[in-house]
Amino acid sequence: MKFTIQQPEFLRALERASRAVSGRATLPALGSILIEATETGVTASATDLEMTIVAPAEARVGSFGGVLIPARRIIDAVKGMEGEISFSMDAKHVASLKAGRASAKLCGLASTEAAPLQRMPEQTRAAFDSPNLIFGLRKVAPAMGLDQTRAVLLGVAMQERNGEILLTATDGRRLHRSPIDCSAAPEGVRIIIPSGAVNAVIGLATSSAASVHVSSSLIEIGGEGWALTSKLIDGNSPNFEQVIPAESETTMRCDREALLDAVSACSKMAASDKFSAASIKIACSGPECEVIGASADVGEARRVVPLAVPSELTISLNPAYLVAMLRASASDVVALEYTDSMSPVAIREPQFLAVAMPMRTTN
Repeated sequence: MKFTIQQPEFLRALERASRAVSGRATLPALGSILIEATETGVTASATDLEMTIVAPAEARVGSFGGVLIPARRIIDAVKGMEGEISFSMDAKHVASLKAGRASAKLCGLASTEAAPLQRMPEQTRAAFDSPNLIFGLRKVAPAMGLDQTRAVLLGVAMQERNGEILLTATDGRRLHRSPIDCSAAPEGVRIIIPSGAVNAVIGLATSSAASVHVSSSLIEIGGEGWALTSKLIDGNSPNFEQVIPAESETTMRCDREALLDAVSACSKMAASDKFSAASIKIACSGPECEVIGASADVGEARRVVPLAVPSELTISLNPAYLVAMLRASASDVVALEYTDSMSPVAIREPQFLAVAMPMRTTN
């Protein structure tokens, strides 16, 4: 195998593929990147057995072939080079890289040693393009669950409803939802994308547009210069409508950035321990809202935020949940819907819905 390639092009493909490399790989193949040279150019591929990332790169190919090289070693070697890189492999699977006066030799494995890559079957259940899929994933990803005993919450649910695609994530204490535009909403699609694949897609994307293909057990998401194929989570997502509160006319309205700054500052004093999660208090009275973060072991912080409309509310919330909601909001003046101090709060916008449960506190 032999080819020449520009360093930025090669490094970009390697780093994209490396997002599928397992950080705790026990098999050499799972900690490596498969580099292949074909008539169409060079591809870098990797898998952790749950998802596969393939990243093509433009190159002048002299001879075809493939080799498996440890991800960290090949990336470090390419990072230390500039300009055009000459890549070749001998019969013992030793890869030689040369660029100017820099060179490196890396021991690899035969391409036949590579772990099987996830590949979409020819027959798929659904296929569509979306101009804002990544935008939607970024909005809902913070609410993905972490509890390994509740597998159906460990990702983002994608489902068709009334001709549109909804992305929803929940960890049981909060929920984020965002609709996305698509070329043709596939009827009846209801799948769960694993959190690992969601985070990898967000990290890979350089724009919000993507193409999607869905089979009975796999999803393929493709963007500019990369394609990710992942297994789906087996199971049915919960009935999200049961936890979404009815729309309320009672709202706390204020400048979004001002509230975000206040919550971020006070959250530093709202320390958590092994017995309880961190919480902040939102105390609204008339034209002002006071944000309070306090902990007996750390101290106390207070910030006052002017309200656009006078409100009366006292509620305790998880500061991380509220920060995520505010960051995902697209409004300059945010409206936090509420009923009372023991009911969920919500942000309801055309492209975003967020719900957070209140916290019970002893003070």
